[in-house]
Amino acid sequence: MWDISLFLKTLKQRFTQSFNKTHKRKGMIWEERLRSPLASH
Repeated sequence: MWDISLFLKTLKQRFTQSFNKTHKRKGMIWEERLRSPLASH
């Protein structure tokens, strides 16, 4: 039987890889949004 958590993890990874390839990006999709404004100083 399929493990739903493994399925969702795989789905998220494949979506992220596809999105990054399409938009010529690296890392997590929300990485830039979640970065602290203080971390850039």
